[in-house]
Amino acid sequence: MAPTADQPLTESQIELAKSLPDPEIPKNWRCARCQKLALDAYKLPCCDKPICATCVPLLIDKCPQCSHSPLSADSCLPNRAVRRSIRVLLTKKEKKIEASKKAEEAAAVTAVQTADSPPAADSIDNALPSVEVSAEKKDDTSLAEARSMEDFQNAAQSTADQAGEVGSGTANFSFSVANNL
Repeated sequence: MAPTADQPLTESQIELAKSLPDPEIPKNWRCARCQKLALDAYKLPCCDKPICATCVPLLIDKCPQCSHSPLSADSCLPNRAVRRSIRVLLTKKEKKIEASKKAEEAAAVTAVQTADSPPAADSIDNALPSVEVSAEKKDDTSLAEARSMEDFQNAAQSTADQAGEVGSGTANFSFSVANNL
């Protein structure tokens, strides 16, 4: 639903409006008296400049912008255009903040998932299985598997040596092959 001028600002929008830095507030949305964002803006009848609801009752006799006199608070009417524009601005800013928070949460979830996933091998010892072939297993299949595992571990060791140490441990391999080849 599109914001309307008659909808009151939410508490979060009011807090957001108060936190806006001056450069982000267009000059035609600033209160003619206090120069802050004209929340619940009214229009000064003499010069059509906005004035915030807080400053309207403080009007004494003359316009703070053009010094027109006489001027009373009762002669100021709601400035619907400025109210609507401010509401749209604050709604957009709230959506940006919400999207930013969601992105931060998604990044945090990704970081947690990465931390919970299996380690990238604190040390190669934990990541690679140790293969031991006894003297009793002399058939060709076992020897081929043992040689294949040995080749795999040698390749892994070579990669670890090229990339530097992985984690804080050093790469140690335990591999024994039967001497009865």
